[in-house]
Amino acid sequence: MLDLDDMGRYRINEDDINDSIKFLYSEEKIAAVFANQLGGYYDIWTLRDFNNFKNDIWVDVFKFLMQNKNSSDQISKDHLDSAKREILDKKTFSLGRSNPPIQV
Repeated sequence: MLDLDDMGRYRINEDDINDSIKFLYSEEKIAAVFANQLGGYYDIWTLRDFNNFKNDIWVDVFKFLMQNKNSSDQISKDHLDSAKREILDKKTFSLGRSNPPIQV
């Protein structure tokens, strides 16, 4: 399956699809292969791994916002900018074509 929303509209090389299928069937313990794109990794909400993305990133953002405002305050643009800088920007990354797969 491919996530075909606006963020990943580009031609996929047929050889890359074949390589992914070969990798999928190379070991019985490999259950799936997920698409990626060049540039920043787009779908960090769904990404879960054992090191950097153990939880839903938006839960982490929510917790950060709740811990960094007074209980009576509305969430402001400053709060959101701070959450972006302290949570999202620190988790943003790219995968190069030669990077090994990430176990999730």
